[in-house]
Amino acid sequence: MKYWFVFIVVCTLTVSCKNDIDLNTDNFKPVLVMNGIFDTEASENRLYVSLTGIDTSSPVTEGEAEVFVNGELKETVTHSLMDAEKNYYFPLSANFETGDKVRIKFRTADGSRQAYADTEVPYPVPIDKTEVNLSGTEQNKRVDNLELSVVFTDPPSTENYYRLIVEGEAICYYQSEEGMKKKSRRFVNWFKFGNEPVLMDGKADSGNADTEEIFPTDPPNIYTVFADKRLDSPYTMKVDVSFYSVYDWRRFNVPNPQYVDYVFSVKLIALTSKAYAYYRALNILEWEDYDPVFMNPVKLPSNVTGGGGIVSIQSASSRKFYSYRQDIRRFSYDFPEEN
Repeated sequence: MKYWFVFIVVCTLTVSCKNDIDLNTDNFKPVLVMNGIFDTEASENRLYVSLTGIDTSSPVTEGEAEVFVNGELKETVTHSLMDAEKNYYFPLSANFETGDKVRIKFRTADGSRQAYADTEVPYPVPIDKTEVNLSGTEQNKRVDNLELSVVFTDPPSTENYYRLIVEGEAICYYQSEEGMKKKSRRFVNWFKFGNEPVLMDGKADSGNADTEEIFPTDPPNIYTVFADKRLDSPYTMKVDVSFYSVYDWRRFNVPNPQYVDYVFSVKLIALTSKAYAYYRALNILEWEDYDPVFMNPVKLPSNVTGGGGIVSIQSASSRKFYSYRQDIRRFSYDFPEEN
């Protein structure tokens, strides 16, 4: 970061002054916040509810969540659970299908506050095909990188919003007293897209560190979201997938591991316009160069009536594009034949 230069200039050209302003909190009113981006493929979706405070927010652990699908009440949940990060959420198990109009309604246990969010389930766009070009170096039959081409057809009659992710599944086979067993883990894999104009919002990454700006204006697309305004039909999106971040088999913590199968899939997620705007805002907030002192504040979009937050539903299509086997006994790599 080059903000040290800005700091020196500001200190040189300005005169220090101090002006204390008392914060009046007499009229402060807490706001009920609902957050959740649900998936049509999930067996359980999580609704996080909180109440804003003057300088922090507190989780809401008691209340009633109702799920309406196409005007019909499908589910009522009155208990909360805690996730792995010790955040409270209300578990929802209602099924969502493409085209459904959904309302999520919440009221606190004492009935003093209530809010609701309306959303619609977007239609997933199928992946027509994938192509793989092995572009990395091979050592002991291990491919470090590959170029992935994803072909899909964007519907021209509607405005569409997407997110592209690469998922991996590691399946560890190990020998136990009862025989061969397996244990699996899923993870999101890292990929580069510097030469993909749609994911770069029409720009290209030069890869030259000397061109860094003192006042950077373009946050990276951390959540890899994009709109359809630059898509041809059909469109071929190209990204570079790295295998350096695959799931480490040592983390399985199993006795006598034999080998691990890695299976990689690409997922094209259809988003609502609100979810797309929300991810775009997160790209800025989680940008390492974002500084609220020198940059405009970021306002998170909301579709919650009677409160704040974002509640949306996404649908996706996925396609497997690569797999290989790691033989732990010999620490070599054996590539099975592709389907």
